[in-house]
Amino acid sequence: MNAEGGVLPCDGAGFGVTTGRWGTHIFWKALAVKAVAVGVAASLWLPCIHLFFAVDTADYRRQDGIAPKARMLAERHLAIWRDPVLRAQELDAMQRLNPEWDLMSRTFFALALANMALRDPAYEDIACDVIDAILESTLRREADNGHTHYLLGYAE
Repeated sequence: MNAEGGVLPCDGAGFGVTTGRWGTHIFWKALAVKAVAVGVAASLWLPCIHLFFAVDTADYRRQDGIAPKARMLAERHLAIWRDPVLRAQELDAMQRLNPEWDLMSRTFFALALANMALRDPAYEDIACDVIDAILESTLRREADNGHTHYLLGYAE
């Protein structure tokens, strides 16, 4: 309310127009009330969110061996590295999009295979063979195309 007892005009966001001492006071009071309301809502909602998105972690983690989801993801990439035609398609497509992604996908897949071989000794031969193929392919491409092959245009 203004000094004459009338209502202050609204700025469209629910706050009174901040003219004079009382307008500023009303603005900060309304802002504080809204901030407290958001804080209370967040403190009630956030602790309950896991109830709506519960996931069975047994598919993703195992104390011994390789989890089923990890094995499934690895099989897709193993198929790429086992089939020369599919490998050429996938790696060339990634190289065109972003050469750094090509190098990083090779790196992280080799690291994942090493971890899988450590968790499941039966996987060791497969992992070592594919890691060797990844290293050989990576070094050959770099030797054929130069040291900037896995870098973006800024490196040239």
